[in-house]
Amino acid sequence: MQSIDISLPMDIQQKLQELELELAEGDITQKGFEKKRVKLLAPYQQQLIESPVGSTTTTNNKNNNNNNNHQHHDKSSNRQSKIQCRRQKRDGYNRYHSDVRQEAVKQALEQFGARPIPSSKRIISSLAKHESSDDGEDDDGESSSTYATTNDDQQNKESSISPIPSIPVQNHHYQNPLTVEAIIKHIQPPPPPPTSSTFLSDFIHRSQEPSLSNIECDLTRSAGARYRDSNSDYVNTSQQHYVLYGDRNAPVDSPPISFVNSINHNNEERKPSLRVSSKILALVNTLKRPKRKPIREYYEDNEEELAIAPIDPLSPRAEGGISVPSCGEQLVVSSQWPKTFLAALQQHAIQQPRTNAITILDEQTKPAQSLTFLKLLTRSQKIAYNLLHKVHSHGNTGSNSRENLLKPGDRVALVYSSNDPINFICAFYGCLLAGIVPLPIDVPLARRDWLSQRIGILLGQLSIKVALTSDSCYRQLPKVQQHTQTSSSTNLNEIVSFKGWPNLIWFITEHLTKPPKDWIINDLPRSSYETTPAYIEYTSVKDGSIVGVTINYEQLFVHTQTLVNACKYSSTDICLCCVDYKRQIGLWHTIHANILSGMQVIFIPTSILKSQPSSWLLSISKYHITTAIVRSRDMHWAVLALREMTNISTTINLSSLRLLLISDGSNPWSLTAVDTFLSTFVSRGLRSDCCCPCSYSSETLTLSIRRQYHSSSSTHQSGRGILSMHALSYGVVRVDQDNSLTSLTIQDVGHVLPGAIIGIVKIDGPPLLCQTDEIGEVVISSKATPNGYWALPGLSTNVFKVIPLGSDERPIGTQEFVRSGLLGFLGPGGLLFVTGSREGLMQVAGRKHNSDDLIATALAVEPMKVVYRARVVIFSIRILRDERIVIVAEQRPDIGEDECFQWMSRVLQAIDSIHQVGVYCLALCPANTLPKSHSGMIHVQETRRRLLEGNLHPCSVLMCPHSCVLNLPKPREHHPEREVGPGAILAGTIIQGMRLAEAKGADMTFNDDQDTSDQGKKFQYIDDILRWRAITMSDHILYSVINAKGQESAHITCAAMHKRSERIALTILDRIEIKSCDHIALLYPPCVDLVSSFYACLYIDVVPVSIRPPHAQNLLNTLSTVKMMVELSQAKVILTNGSIAKLLRCKEAASLLDPKLWPLIIDTDDLPKLKKNQVLPKKINTNSSSIT
Repeated sequence: MQSIDISLPMDIQQKLQELELELAEGDITQKGFEKKRVKLLAPYQQQLIESPVGSTTTTNNKNNNNNNNHQHHDKSSNRQSKIQCRRQKRDGYNRYHSDVRQEAVKQALEQFGARPIPSSKRIISSLAKHESSDDGEDDDGESSSTYATTNDDQQNKESSISPIPSIPVQNHHYQNPLTVEAIIKHIQPPPPPPTSSTFLSDFIHRSQEPSLSNIECDLTRSAGARYRDSNSDYVNTSQQHYVLYGDRNAPVDSPPISFVNSINHNNEERKPSLRVSSKILALVNTLKRPKRKPIREYYEDNEEELAIAPIDPLSPRAEGGISVPSCGEQLVVSSQWPKTFLAALQQHAIQQPRTNAITILDEQTKPAQSLTFLKLLTRSQKIAYNLLHKVHSHGNTGSNSRENLLKPGDRVALVYSSNDPINFICAFYGCLLAGIVPLPIDVPLARRDWLSQRIGILLGQLSIKVALTSDSCYRQLPKVQQHTQTSSSTNLNEIVSFKGWPNLIWFITEHLTKPPKDWIINDLPRSSYETTPAYIEYTSVKDGSIVGVTINYEQLFVHTQTLVNACKYSSTDICLCCVDYKRQIGLWHTIHANILSGMQVIFIPTSILKSQPSSWLLSISKYHITTAIVRSRDMHWAVLALREMTNISTTINLSSLRLLLISDGSNPWSLTAVDTFLSTFVSRGLRSDCCCPCSYSSETLTLSIRRQYHSSSSTHQSGRGILSMHALSYGVVRVDQDNSLTSLTIQDVGHVLPGAIIGIVKIDGPPLLCQTDEIGEVVISSKATPNGYWALPGLSTNVFKVIPLGSDERPIGTQEFVRSGLLGFLGPGGLLFVTGSREGLMQVAGRKHNSDDLIATALAVEPMKVVYRARVVIFSIRILRDERIVIVAEQRPDIGEDECFQWMSRVLQAIDSIHQVGVYCLALCPANTLPKSHSGMIHVQETRRRLLEGNLHPCSVLMCPHSCVLNLPKPREHHPEREVGPGAILAGTIIQGMRLAEAKGADMTFNDDQDTSDQGKKFQYIDDILRWRAITMSDHILYSVINAKGQESAHITCAAMHKRSERIALTILDRIEIKSCDHIALLYPPCVDLVSSFYACLYIDVVPVSIRPPHAQNLLNTLSTVKMMVELSQAKVILTNGSIAKLLRCKEAASLLDPKLWPLIIDTDDLPKLKKNQVLPKKINTNSSSIT
């Protein structure tokens, strides 16, 4: 390949440079490059061939040529410098950086660098520079820029080469590339050149010193040709530079003396050695590969160009050591405890048959219903027998053929009201005795209840076919028709089909037949306890979907033993339950623990607690309750009720209460209610250490409970701390002052349960153990933790099979942990502190905020009469690649708009000052419009879904995007050096494999002989189809008009619309001479006349223009708009109805617009009669064989 000769014209040299640049960037192939290059050099090829390859000239001619070349080069140096600078800027830009190529070269260099070069070989680079246009070089001579010589040849040249000490050639070239500055620093000043003109060109890397820029400009013309092999498809665009040894005072552009002699010194003697290593050839081939841009250079995502929020250098960071998981004490199981739940039922039925197991109180705190242990056993056995033998459905063989539906292992739904724990516990243990898996759910409120619809999806996943319920609950369910039988288990198809639910058979668990005397319940073998599901508890994940957590018999029994051991339950205890008994804390302590320990449980219905908040305090005093399970809001309401009811305050005595279990004690904001309750009732016998908060999640069951310890024990009984919310937003624990507005006071939730291990892992990323002063997610490992979600193995693996990693990112063991969804840290003595939940966590601008903290701040803003306290929800929505905070609350009906916006403004200011975070949206909705769960709380995920879908319908909205959206897109900048235009981006998407936005429908061509079900498809025009339908289906209703009441006010059939359209079309032809493709304006409200007029225009081949008619109450603005549209469309006729025609001709309209300016107005309500033999003109090609 020939180099770019200086004698070539400037335009040819420029084109050759552009070709080399295109080849270097991969825009053209090597073959295309050669074709274009040969085409450019064709006129000068003969001249290059005629010039002798080894020609020599005298010194004077050489000097003259050098001067000419120097002048010629001065004229072109500016342009060459511009091109080279452009290359440098592009090469230094990271868009043209290929990691794949760098890795390949790096591996090749590492493999080749380990092998030393033989001593008999040296690599010497030479640079050739044209003397004049007459001194042409041969391609072979120019392309051999690297060559090997023998030892004799090298020794003969050592006298003319200045050595570079301490820089071996092979190490410098292959192992550790040095910078230009380092190479120049080690170069010794060369002596004056001897008479034998030889020089050394030393190869250096692409890093360039500014002082070498002139040299580089000279070398630009021949670098592409010198470092491209004739069979290579690679162009070295790194522009390798050379250090020339010559006269130090000589100009840089002037070549050294005897330049041609050094280049053409016996080319025949300098043939490349054939002994080349295969690794060297592999390296050369690697370097010859064309440099192509990575695909991402062609594909630009403008959303990536977002402004990055600055990181606060003063933000707190975790400084403690790695936290150590906390282990609970050993689980001590008494030998007198029953081995199974069946054995427990039988033992208590024999030892205390007449003792009440369940008692329900009424409004006067008197027993309304009760259930003994003996009755519980007999009813459970009766339900178990009927489930296995009496639940039938009609078979396929005949109406009298009935087959049993349930068998051990099947799933059923338990649908019982919150005021009926007796029927629920009988049905629950009846399922356990029969080996059937129960799923307790809430009673569906309506046919289209949104929460019941999500539960129905879970019922379908579990393949549930039967729902167990009580007689009273069955009566309350919505019915398709009334029925007279009240206690039959075979009343089918009477309950309405709930949306999203599978077809269920409702089985009433009362008034059932007794099992035969020879029927015996077979207890489950102990070996299958770990694999057989016992029951399923439903829960919701962060996106709002309902999933089922599976608890097997082993986990059910072990966890119940753990709770009995931790709370010291016994048969002498009396437990008071004020929480939901169908799930979570209420289910485990009042349905499971009481059966295993034999204690009595007293239930107070939720309706009584709402009407009489102090009823549970009176029950403790009246029945000498020893343990109670309440919520923090029950304690808050009790304190308020005591202040109002002073007459009963003297009768309250809480001295018998030894354990007050707080079910929501893991919520940090429950501490205020607990402290107030303690300070209020400590004078009425309440023990200061009886309040025991606990932590619970459906995935891990109970994690910890604060328990009483002996005074001699060294274990910390309780603890609390005042933490900085600013530090908590960074996931760090920092102590704050007590009176600080930005502090959060939290209490411990006790120690880990016996036989369990809890740890704290990082919230995001791999499950690394947190530091001691870092907030993380609580994980637990125990024999009592569930194994996963039902039929969701992928999601179960991420939650139920977590192995914490140490500081070296290695597993700390083989034991699997379960994520609880609770956030917190381990305090002194192994106490667990919970600061929030993963469900309420919002990560905004790199900081973490808890929704409960923001709700507490919003509720502290005065006046509080604007919204309801328990009807405020806060969540986040993702906008512009970050989470944005949204506050939704229910507004009181008697509050004005000004008061609402004043309160909302104060809330924004309070959250900004306390939490240092902006609120994106604050919306107030009318009272009783937000979606609620069955417990009466506002459902966060459903509220979020309605907001995103536009179905929330707030009455007051305050948007503040300017205060929270800080990562706005960067302004677009024009980068001409990138040279990536829309065409390159489109090509990049194709190369990347992205499917373009293109869709092609099915071919709709029909032939006459094609058998089609709808002959109307053969017509080409839509008006022809209307004519065909008017004949074939004349009575078919095409259009209907619905009024404001939702009733049908008018409709039109196919035949009627065809006749009316034809009549309107004939009227137009009779009134005015019209041509094809003329415009006609249609001034109609939404009605059937609008459609008829539209098709009338199609009948006569004119273009209809639908315009909104003017409004009678706003003619000033609407009439001018109509006039403008009529003029722009150049309509020759206006079709309208009678009322609008009168409106256009009224006095008020005439005062605004001259009626003569309107075109012909035809009132379609008053059409003339049709003349005889008047028909529409026929169209051409109406029976075309295809629809185009």
